Amino acid sequence: MKIHHTALGVCDTYEVVTEPPLGYIIWNIGDNAPEGYLPFCRLKFMQPFDGGREIESDTLKAMKCDGAKEILAAICLGAETSAEMKEFIKKHERNPRRSWECERMRAAIPYLEKIGM
Repeated sequence: MKIHHTALGVCDTYEVVTEPPLGYIIWNIGDNAPEGYLPFCRLKFMQPFDGGREIESDTLKAMKCDGAKEILAAICLGAETSAEMKEFIKKHERNPRRSWECERMRAAIPYLEKIGM
C-alpha cells in the first residue's frame, strides 16, 4: 500500500510498512509528516558536503504509529533513538534551560520503545 502526502507544495509517496525498515532513519520533517504516520527515509550514499543529510526521495516509507507527533517533536532536537534520548535526559535533566527538551523526549521514549527504536 502507498500513501501520497503533500506538504509545502511537494507531493511525496510513501510505501506503508508495519515496522521500522532496516537501513532507514526517521525522517525529521515535523508537522509536514502524514497525520498518524511516522516517516522514514534512506540517506543517499554520497552526500553533497561533509555532514550533509540528503535523502533518496523515491524510497520513502511510513508506518502507522501511535505517538508519531511526539516522536517527530523529539527527534528534531537531535536524538534519534530512545537510547540517545535517555542519554540526553541523563546529561541535561538538571538544567532548567533544557527541561522542555527533556520533556519532549520523555514523551517520545515509550512510543519509540514500542516500535523497537
